[in-house]
Amino acid sequence: MYLSTVTANLVDKGIIGKNLPYIWQTGGKMLLVSALGLLAAFGNIYFASHQAMQVGQRLRAMLFAKVLTLSDEESAALASPL
Repeated sequence: MYLSTVTANLVDKGIIGKNLPYIWQTGGKMLLVSALGLLAAFGNIYFASHQAMQVGQRLRAMLFAKVLTLSDEESAALASPL
C-alpha cells in the first residue's frame, strides 16, 4: 500500500516537476521498502516451514505410539488388503 503512494508522489513531484534529486531519494526509499518486504517474506517462509515440520514430527510420533499399542488382531487387520 505504501509503494503506490510513493509512486504517485514520485510522478507528481519528481517526474512532472523535473526534480532529479527527489526522484533518486524516492527511488531509494522504494528499494528499501522492497528489500524489507523481501526479508519479511523470507522470514515468513522460514517460520512457516519450521512450524510445519514440527507438526509433522508430532503427528508421526503420535501415530507411532498408537501403532505400538495395537493388538496382534488389529495389526493383522491393518496389514491385510481389503
